[in-house]
Amino acid sequence: MSEVSDSACLSCHSLRKDQQADSFELHEIHTHGEKVECFACHGQVSHGQTEVASVSSMMDCRNCHSDTHQVQRTVYAAQYPGHDEKTERVLSPMFLTHVECKGCHIEQVQKGTGTLDSFGKVAKAVPRACDRCHEQGTGQRYIPFWQGKIKGLYESVSRNVDMLEERAEVETDEQAAREFRSKVKQARSILESVAADGSWGVHNFKYTEAMLLEVNEMVSKVK
Repeated sequence: MSEVSDSACLSCHSLRKDQQADSFELHEIHTHGEKVECFACHGQVSHGQTEVASVSSMMDCRNCHSDTHQVQRTVYAAQYPGHDEKTERVLSPMFLTHVECKGCHIEQVQKGTGTLDSFGKVAKAVPRACDRCHEQGTGQRYIPFWQGKIKGLYESVSRNVDMLEERAEVETDEQAAREFRSKVKQARSILESVAADGSWGVHNFKYTEAMLLEVNEMVSKVK
């Protein structure tokens, strides 16, 4: 909170603030008794992260909302945390040819079903976007194929992870149980990333497939 100027009291009183005045008592009198607004004594007070000078700065969503598509970026660029970039990166042909997000996300759709403007709109990726660079019908043929393969593999791998988790719960050897739980935790992290990406292989089919196969190998090797 900002300091109160000695002359602030003169707005309502004929005397300046007493230097020895009890701040707690003054607040009680002016906020609960007389209900004086904070600004009357403290002047302009900034309640945000930083002091701003314009309405556009006050409404900059990036002050609070950042990296909202970080998962999608890591999958598209094959940069999942912990992977060796030199040996494990499987780059998408779209990434290599510099296809931007807006190259596929071309259809504006309502984000919510309500009527409030704050629901806003989002740019949705649609199969026909592929036809802008490829022959007609390419998206309709390949996207269901990619997503079907990845979803099937995801479900299969998830079942194996569930089985390992169940095994960890009944394992009597504490060291082995800890190893099982550690593997399950790593596997869940990758599975959650694949699900959070939401494209089910479209952003980077080969890399997404490689991530799931890695999880499968990880849990299968546990003896």
